[in-house]
Amino acid sequence: MIRPSEGKGRKHGTLSASFPFLFSAPRIHPGVFLLANLSLIVFVITTRRYNWKITVWLWAISFLLLFLCSPRFKSVLKKMVFVLPFLALSLFFHAFFTPGAILFGLGHLFVTREGLCQGAWITQKLAYFFWVSFALTSAVPGMFLFQIMGCLSRFPVLKMFKIRLGIIVLFLIMRWLRVLPLSWKEQLHAFTRDTTGKLGKTIKGLQLLPQILGNELIHLDRWTTLLIFRGYGEGILWIADGPFPPLRRKDILIFWGILVAWGFWIAYLI
Repeated sequence: MIRPSEGKGRKHGTLSASFPFLFSAPRIHPGVFLLANLSLIVFVITTRRYNWKITVWLWAISFLLLFLCSPRFKSVLKKMVFVLPFLALSLFFHAFFTPGAILFGLGHLFVTREGLCQGAWITQKLAYFFWVSFALTSAVPGMFLFQIMGCLSRFPVLKMFKIRLGIIVLFLIMRWLRVLPLSWKEQLHAFTRDTTGKLGKTIKGLQLLPQILGNELIHLDRWTTLLIFRGYGEGILWIADGPFPPLRRKDILIFWGILVAWGFWIAYLI
């Protein structure tokens, strides 16, 4: 039984941490935020090659959108730090292994002008995909996704696809993905504790990662059964049947701004 916390200075901290169906209210409508970010992804993909001016503007709009619409802006920036090695590796391979005019060399490896330009262009697109994925998972409540699936499940044509079962599956996957990084971190820390140097710990941790993932997948059915027994499945179906949050005036303004941006972008592509 959940009891309200007592005493001064305690404002439902225990309740928020233990009950998985409480979601923070976004500053704008989650559907508008989702549409804006998906539109920006299309804009980034279809930007003409090496058009850095448009690219910088799109990045600036994406940063400003998340900063104004989500209180988790700093957490998204911290997540981007963890993908920097992957992005650096992408830039490295393009810069050193793309034929072209040689700029400088490191031993038997040579950096080319074409490789550097192509690597920077492709790497920033990869970085943007990571950025948007982190932004969506941080700013769009899972409750809104369940409401969308609940709305789809009311259509007779879509009932054959068992969407209501998919709602439970989606919730279980999202809960698992939230717990998974913490589990990995603890196991990797215990495994690499006696290894000296960050590079040595990284290499040793990468060797253990497939084994950790395999163990998590093997025991996923037990974890899923536990969630269902705790009533999470019924709770998420109850949320999925709830109404969508209403559109406010600023949501409508942003929505019309997205439509105007699409008009300008189509003119840019033509």
